[in-house]
Amino acid sequence: MKIVNINDIEDLILTKHEIDLMLIEDKVIKERTTINGFLETYAMPKNIYMYNGISIPFKLYILHDKKYLFVTNYNKQENEVLENKLKQIKYDMNNLVQLTNDEIQKMEDYSNENFIIIDNHYYK
Repeated sequence: MKIVNINDIEDLILTKHEIDLMLIEDKVIKERTTINGFLETYAMPKNIYMYNGISIPFKLYILHDKKYLFVTNYNKQENEVLENKLKQIKYDMNNLVQLTNDEIQKMEDYSNENFIIIDNHYYK
């Protein structure tokens, strides 16, 4: 898995180039994406992993069985925690179970809970 800090412009551009080349070869796109287009479509962290009161924004993108984990900063400990969670669900968000409103309301202390927020829905 390649962890990409979207705030590290060099890391972002190199990864963008790599993904653009594969997408052009696959005829998914005709030409390179703009940086904004790339961020919006492939890299902008829109999910949040809540782990013991810490929020870790991320986006997982898989292309040709290569996993790209886009994050907003590079904190080795937080990234390891996130990567372990993704391994646990086999890198497939469909393996998460959506929490009901009752389950969310029964959470006594969010700082001791671990869950992922996707499109304002809570999953474990």
